[in-house]
Amino acid sequence: MTIKDIITAVGGEMLTTTPIDGVDAKGCYVCDLLSLAMSKVSAGDVWITVQANVNIAAVAVLTEAACVLIAEGMNIEDSVIAKANNEGVIIIRTEKNAFECAMAIGKSL
Repeated sequence: MTIKDIITAVGGEMLTTTPIDGVDAKGCYVCDLLSLAMSKVSAGDVWITVQANVNIAAVAVLTEAACVLIAEGMNIEDSVIAKANNEGVIIIRTEKNAFECAMAIGKSL
């Protein structure tokens, strides 16, 4: 599933300017606890969370997540987006809740 497919499936918006061509999602993981996400997100996963702090970029890099999907329309500060852009992390935001996101993505994986 491409990043464009994910954006369409969840009615999302790209918050970062990281290139998305050639990035495919292989799975999905839903978690808001950063320490748990660090040990459970697999390379190529879409990580769905409501966390909006700068540490999400570090977790995404560490786990090699395909992207971070911010559910519930959470506000993301410019500093978080800048850090994600610097680290090559893709951040998408949607108004859907985490369950709705996982269901939409799961149908296409």
